[in-house]
Amino acid sequence: PAVAVPWVGAGLVTFLVAALQLQEYRNFSATGLLYSLFAIAAYGPIALDFVVMSVAAVPMLTGSVLVALSQPSGAASDWIVASFAALVISAVLLWTRLRGVDDLAHALAQQAALATEDALTSMLNRRGLEERTPQLFALGARQGSLVSALFIDIDGLKQVNDSYGHEVGDRVIRETARAIRQVMRADDLAGRWG
Repeated sequence: PAVAVPWVGAGLVTFLVAALQLQEYRNFSATGLLYSLFAIAAYGPIALDFVVMSVAAVPMLTGSVLVALSQPSGAASDWIVASFAALVISAVLLWTRLRGVDDLAHALAQQAALATEDALTSMLNRRGLEERTPQLFALGARQGSLVSALFIDIDGLKQVNDSYGHEVGDRVIRETARAIRQVMRADDLAGRWG
């Protein structure tokens, strides 16, 4: 299932890093430990989940620290700091990617709403009505109830626009839409056709 995918990925990355760290524990080279640190830093934005990333980070970070401490050189503290830095980089990259995903989802939702929503009245536009009307008819057929359509025209709107300007005409349209929404039932569908 989709919920298991991040956990499987976390397990695979943890296994890969553990294999690299075991190799470095046996035969230390700075290059091998750097590979582990790169894997830790790069894993976060791939995980797309802070919990999964955190769970995977604990054994990877612990392994890096143990490898660094097992070395006789005085550079162990540098490797430990680098390991924590890799984890912080991973978290920042994940946070940045998640913000990007959230921003994209928000932009797509806005775009979908704009494609089917009238900007002036916040009601469905013609396209939105054309998409939703078949669903309404299908619901009526399933429930064995009738479906009715009502078209409302605002008489004299052109004269209002000509005499008082389009801002006043837009206000008339918005107020008409508000009045319609106040009397609508939950299953009703309303939109601006014109």
